[in-house]
Amino acid sequence: MVNKISFSGFYLIKFPKSCPDSKIKEKRDLLNKHIKDNNYIYMDTLLRKGIEPQNSNQSTTDILLLTNIDNPMQTYDALSVVDRRLADQYIDKTKVYLNLDTIA
Repeated sequence: MVNKISFSGFYLIKFPKSCPDSKIKEKRDLLNKHIKDNNYIYMDTLLRKGIEPQNSNQSTTDILLLTNIDNPMQTYDALSVVDRRLADQYIDKTKVYLNLDTIA
């Protein structure tokens, strides 16, 4: 039997190159307030500047969301504060399809 397992998460929130650093900081502040207001004590954020982008269309500033306990409902909730489409991307990337081929 498996019990008492938890996972942690690292989520890089990337922004378009056209997004000013002040807007990214504002989004981080909103995210931090949401984390504090909801007592997500295992979540934290870092505003990172001067980060080499993955592609030329991305800002060199991003937000790193860190979790000690990866609770999908709360991670989705927190990411939706930044942008609902971002939270939907999280679901798309973390979902697992379970298919039953036969019925016992």
